[in-house]
Amino acid sequence: STRNERRAAVDIAIDAAKSKIDQVLPGPDGIAQIDRIVRDTAQRGLDIRQRRALSEHAVARQRVLANEVLREATENELPALPPTLAGIRSLNAISTRMLQGIVQKADRDVIQRFVETSDARLTEIGRTALPEYEQALAKLPADEKGLAQAEREIADKEGWTDMEEGVRGEYVAIARARRDEIAGVVSEQRAQQREALERERKAAIAAGGDPRLVGSEWVDTNKTMKFEFRDEETVFINALGIKAAGTYEVSRNDDVVKGPHGQLVYTLNGDRLTGMGATFIRQPD
Repeated sequence: STRNERRAAVDIAIDAAKSKIDQVLPGPDGIAQIDRIVRDTAQRGLDIRQRRALSEHAVARQRVLANEVLREATENELPALPPTLAGIRSLNAISTRMLQGIVQKADRDVIQRFVETSDARLTEIGRTALPEYEQALAKLPADEKGLAQAEREIADKEGWTDMEEGVRGEYVAIARARRDEIAGVVSEQRAQQREALERERKAAIAAGGDPRLVGSEWVDTNKTMKFEFRDEETVFINALGIKAAGTYEVSRNDDVVKGPHGQLVYTLNGDRLTGMGATFIRQPD
């Protein structure tokens, strides 16, 4: 009958799909290739029995491939990694690759051996690469940028949960020590900058600048615009990331700002500048 003929045709398609699955080469891409073969064949209108037969065959072949990929990583890739920071990055890349559809298909004992070997190799490389890490952090600039990077290193190494605790603690200690060194330099730089700004501010006030504005920054409540009153007459206007220079003058409590968009008038009231439909808040020094 037509129904039996159709069933037979689907069985032939399933046999062809199984043959393709058996010919898939080992490697991470092979598992995804099998999924595509199953998906394409399923469009032929398989019944429950046929779907089960194809699925079982695919799962079995994927298990074989996944086991081979994990064994290759365990026995050859991990041991070949250099004992350097680059080796750690490569190890992390291998682990990420295994998580992308490999370990979900493999046998538990094969997975466990990979995990144990990976953790042991990570600790081994991590211990050897400690001097290299210390040298790398020593190259961080002793400035605000370097300080921020050192802080990120501390947070990164404190969250390094797959590293053996003792080795992880040594990385954290190195990062903290370098952070503290940079922080000392930055603290002096900040103090010198504050002193320089205060000298500029006093000079601007002596030249007739309003002490309520000189050296201050004001941001509108929508955080889209900022005034920087640099000296007795110069103001920088930052609107949506675009910075322009202008001038200003104060008449009693009115602040007249002259910039690229014309003349703007605001009323000064404590830590607020209001006018032109906006309110600016003075920022902490």
